[in-house]
Amino acid sequence: MRILAGFCLLIFSATTAFAARPKPVLLQHIDIWEKSTEGGEGKLYRATRAALAPCRIDVLLYGEMGKTGWTFTFGSRLLTAMRTDYDYNRPFYMKDGGRVTSTESVTLRTAEERKQLQADFLEFKVLFDPSKLAECEKN
Repeated sequence: MRILAGFCLLIFSATTAFAARPKPVLLQHIDIWEKSTEGGEGKLYRATRAALAPCRIDVLLYGEMGKTGWTFTFGSRLLTAMRTDYDYNRPFYMKDGGRVTSTESVTLRTAEERKQLQADFLEFKVLFDPSKLAECEKN
């Protein structure tokens, strides 16, 4: 019984801590058409508290056989980055198509991954309004 009570308390504490995290402020939402066959979208967020990473860019690009997502957190420099590739079982527009069959993630672990993600970050960053980005680079 004590183990169950401790487990419930742990779940409650983790859920409460997650729920208490302030939502970031959406600064800009853009459509991205020139980078993939099916288009995509990008979102620029600013943290509500200065103690958190100042800003985040989320990008999703869609294709017939999958999608790729990037998340970058940054202030005056890139702090974290991750790219995740999702492969579909068949083209999304076919019957029973578009189910994710595999994923692969890339982070800043190695020099090669870091170089590619930094290049991706700069490529996407220029798509956003410079005045919105200026809010991120103050810190």
